[in-house]
Amino acid sequence: MKFTCQWFAVLLVGVGLLAGPAAAQQIVAGSEPGGTLTLGGDSQSQTPSERFHVEPTRTARPPRLDGVLEDAEWVNAAVIDKFVQQEPSEGEPATERTVVRLMYDEHALYVAVQAFDSVASGVIATEMRRDSRQLLDEDNFQLILDTFNDKRSGYMFVTSPLGAKLEQQIAEEGEGGYRRVSSTNANVNLDWDGVWDVSAQRTDQGWVAEMAIPMVTMRFPDADRQIWGVNFMRNIRRKNEQVFWAPIEKGYGLTRVSLAGTMTGLAGIDRGLDLRVTPYVLTGGRQDRAVTAGLAGSGFNDVGLDVKYGVASGLNLDVTLNTDFAQVEVDEQQVNLTRFPLFFPEKRDFFLENAGMFSVKSQGISRLADLFFTRRIGLAGGQPIPIIAGTRLTGKVDRHNIAVMNIQTQEVGSRPGENFFVARYSRDIFARSKVGGMIINKEAVGDARYNRTFAVDASLTPHPFFTLTGFVAKTESPHLANEDLMGHLMLSW
Repeated sequence: MKFTCQWFAVLLVGVGLLAGPAAAQQIVAGSEPGGTLTLGGDSQSQTPSERFHVEPTRTARPPRLDGVLEDAEWVNAAVIDKFVQQEPSEGEPATERTVVRLMYDEHALYVAVQAFDSVASGVIATEMRRDSRQLLDEDNFQLILDTFNDKRSGYMFVTSPLGAKLEQQIAEEGEGGYRRVSSTNANVNLDWDGVWDVSAQRTDQGWVAEMAIPMVTMRFPDADRQIWGVNFMRNIRRKNEQVFWAPIEKGYGLTRVSLAGTMTGLAGIDRGLDLRVTPYVLTGGRQDRAVTAGLAGSGFNDVGLDVKYGVASGLNLDVTLNTDFAQVEVDEQQVNLTRFPLFFPEKRDFFLENAGMFSVKSQGISRLADLFFTRRIGLAGGQPIPIIAGTRLTGKVDRHNIAVMNIQTQEVGSRPGENFFVARYSRDIFARSKVGGMIINKEAVGDARYNRTFAVDASLTPHPFFTLTGFVAKTESPHLANEDLMGHLMLSW
């Protein structure tokens, strides 16, 4: 039995910052065609979502993505051009001008950014690899979309003057979840591969990028008119300057969607038929010539199928049959000189979308317990175990977060087949609080061995600077006694 308790106090320096120059900024409607809107009233008493508001223009024709803003459609797009610094001078206006244009049609959201730079030759951009973390250390533009407007989750897209691409799926504002050795964050899904397009060019005034994000790439509520959280960030590398549209205090990044602005007016959007089918066929043969027996041959055939289907705008169903992971990116080679195991990130597509939904609120400054780690499925003693079939349903309906998975592995040698069942439910309460539970069952087929885990957890945030987080988990296994209960409670302010 193990229970831990932690508490952290944070000295808040300049908590009135947002009431200063950053809060006083206003984007006046009509300053440019399709300009953004600013609500009236006392800006100091308004939330970021009230003070920073944009309504994209609907377009009848999608723009051509070529990194050149010559399409007539961009003339009437909504415009954002007021950014403030986080680094180095928090709350001060950006030293370089950034202009963002927004429009949409029923199939996609279109974003254009003009990143002006007084020293255009000083723009730093060398990385072209997809999803490379190095991209974040160069000149780049980032946007995050909180499509459920729940102030907790979102989709993050990053590009550069070279048109490089990086995307992430965010849960719980990307907080905590760091494992001690590998620094993998369960709330930041780096391996999620969203479908989107971008084209960028460097100019004598800086650089320009055009982005198209298909609606089918994201999950959002079933509603005639959408209300999304949104924020934008630009990194000016030669100055080590980070600027935001809706200000984010130091110590946090763009994933802090509770401080994001609001995007309204999205109407008549359609995800279309969200169905992706990926079949595979593997066939081969072998023929040996023996001296006395003549020719001897053998062959093999294998077929499989992966299906991804959007059951609803907020729910996704994954089905896999006779799974083949031959095309999955290999793990990076690492040398482990510690007594702790390495936790390699999950890269198999079947397990990626909404992966953070299978985690309980068990993290403090570092994760204390990983109740469920998908890399244990289909692997034993470093050897792959074939997966016969699996289903996975994940998503969000109103304030309900649902994650269910069932997978059956194949019998290999003396090792029996195993069934993995995981169910996780949580409900958003209040502005940024959540309660939930989780059931995990691993059971051998035709064998008495099993392992079951039950957990309940809660994260209560009655005030932006006060959070109480805790969980209790119990496990059941044959012949296991005493060391079967764990709890954790953390208070931070």
